[in-house]
Amino acid sequence: MLNLVNYSDSESPGSSAEASPVLSPKRARLSDGNENRSSAEKSSLPSAQRLNRFLARIDAKLDSPDDHDGRLRSFPHEEGNWATHIYVPIDVSLVMDSLLQVLGEGQDLRTFPLSDLHISLSRTVSIRHHWIPDFEGRLRKVCDNSRKFAVSFSGVDVFVNDERTRTFLSLMVDCGFEQCSKLVGEVDDLFRSFDLPAFYSEQRFHASFAWCLGDRRDQLVNDVLPELIKHFSTASLAVENELSIPMDVPEIRMKAGNKLFRFPLGL
Repeated sequence: MLNLVNYSDSESPGSSAEASPVLSPKRARLSDGNENRSSAEKSSLPSAQRLNRFLARIDAKLDSPDDHDGRLRSFPHEEGNWATHIYVPIDVSLVMDSLLQVLGEGQDLRTFPLSDLHISLSRTVSIRHHWIPDFEGRLRKVCDNSRKFAVSFSGVDVFVNDERTRTFLSLMVDCGFEQCSKLVGEVDDLFRSFDLPAFYSEQRFHASFAWCLGDRRDQLVNDVLPELIKHFSTASLAVENELSIPMDVPEIRMKAGNKLFRFPLGL
């Protein structure tokens, strides 16, 4: 049986145009339906710009301040960038319990305790993920060549972050100040090599134990700090002078995103 082929007026069997087979009415209807459906699917696909806006809204929702006691990021999240901080870990849990108890008595200001006490040796900065191995290697070398030391505390003070979005109550470092300052110098050299901001020029090493939203420095200094300072002396004596007795610092830590790096002091 012969296959019939229909040519348009401008085409002939000898022309270079490709011949189109004649379809039955049923097949023609199916073909038109498939083409229309394909066009509709293509038109419904989101553009890259729309998709990026959608993902940005999701990221903003997932990172809502309501999920973090009202805290805001110091800098916006960017894919491939990791918030990084270098510090000395501290454990003074006995005195903290008593200070936090005083802080919660008769105060209208809502404060939040900090469980991971530490002494900062750097600002919190944003670094690229592929920088992390270099940071780790150079910090490990610094710590291998640094002596172990001890820290103690001699008072309470108030600090406000750079963005003035949070206020902190902190223990002030007494013994160990010089060693912390030397480590900051090494960390600053590392940061400068990556065009990152150095530590604060006025070094006031401290370990924050509580915070509240906003710039509440005046309120805390006038209403809270005197009672905390008074209690600080009696509390430290009541627990065998935990804060004034130097405590060993065996290691330095770096937190990059959700990764924690520990660097033992070698000498």
